[in-house]
Amino acid sequence: MHHKTYFMSPHLGDLPDQMLAITGRDLLIAVSYLRYAADTLRALRQARTLGIRTLVITDDPISPPSKAADVVLIAPSKATKLFHSPVAPLSLVNALVAAATVAGKQRSTAHMARAYETIDAFEVLLTPGEAPEVESDTVS
Repeated sequence: MHHKTYFMSPHLGDLPDQMLAITGRDLLIAVSYLRYAADTLRALRQARTLGIRTLVITDDPISPPSKAADVVLIAPSKATKLFHSPVAPLSLVNALVAAATVAGKQRSTAHMARAYETIDAFEVLLTPGEAPEVESDTVS
């Protein structure tokens, strides 16, 4: 079984088009906090109509996204009118990712090995004073 993850956002194009790849075997996870985005609610409602399970990470059990989801995880942000702290929601997301990694340990280990090989090939992580060797394809 191969699991794939897709990031959907109204900022990445047309949200209905992004939802075309989702099937009844998938889980739509939405993160929505105070000043809840209408597009998020529409996506949750459409997912339910299509028989797609939904999970919401939000700040309040009676928030509009909570009412539209199958599973609700509450991570309060202790928001003020000017500042929202992402610490609680990011901690929850981190815990979910860790749990998924443990559940699929063999697959996760192989994926991470490939990821590190790719990172090394691109010389993304350098030590102080180290410069990457760059081949030039230009003709002088």
